[in-house]
Amino acid sequence: MVSRSAAPIILLATAAAFVAFVLCGWRCATPLLLLIALLVYFFRDPPREVPPAPLGIVSPVDGRVRLVELVRDPYLNRDAYKIGIRMQWWGPYITRGPTEGKIAQQWYLPQGLNPRDLPGADTASIASDARPRQARYAMMVRTDEDDEVVFVMRGALISQRLICLVQAGERIGQGQRCGLMRFAGTVEVYLPASSRVNVAPGAPVRAGADIIASLVHNAGAADAVSKEVLESL
Repeated sequence: MVSRSAAPIILLATAAAFVAFVLCGWRCATPLLLLIALLVYFFRDPPREVPPAPLGIVSPVDGRVRLVELVRDPYLNRDAYKIGIRMQWWGPYITRGPTEGKIAQQWYLPQGLNPRDLPGADTASIASDARPRQARYAMMVRTDEDDEVVFVMRGALISQRLICLVQAGERIGQGQRCGLMRFAGTVEVYLPASSRVNVAPGAPVRAGADIIASLVHNAGAADAVSKEVLESL
């Protein structure tokens, strides 16, 4: 299965391969056929079985956990757990919703964050960002239990274009396909400070299938578990 968002690229390469074959045979068409095979592999969209955990936060991408830390959320100006995940450059490039709920806010900044575009955010933290040139797509999902989860996509330097398949005001499902990050990138998930973190840096994760954290409304229990995770880093 291939991402529908990548279908135009693959169709264009297929048409070019056909023209090359008609004009000069297999010698010219073979490199394009190899390119098509690579594109199909990179933009594959493997099916995933979402675990039955309503309060679970699933990984939004395939990749490896880069960091887990307690920070000041620059989007909602609150204390939060930040989980950073680096995608695999060989794909798949599909992004999935980390939790179920309504997209309450959404920001798209092609050349990096502009503090003026984020009303109510911690502009000092945003302005000091070390990677201002990366394109970024951020959305805040409010769950049915009124938890707020921020999901941020950072485009790779090789490709600054991010595709988002959902809009503010829409509902998103846990593990639902919601975007495409061509040629990989990194994602960040900001969770309430009362959440239970289930992963540590270096852990491999799969989009829509692996639970990276859980929303917990018993703050005492969550703090104890998350403290153990942070102490093990």
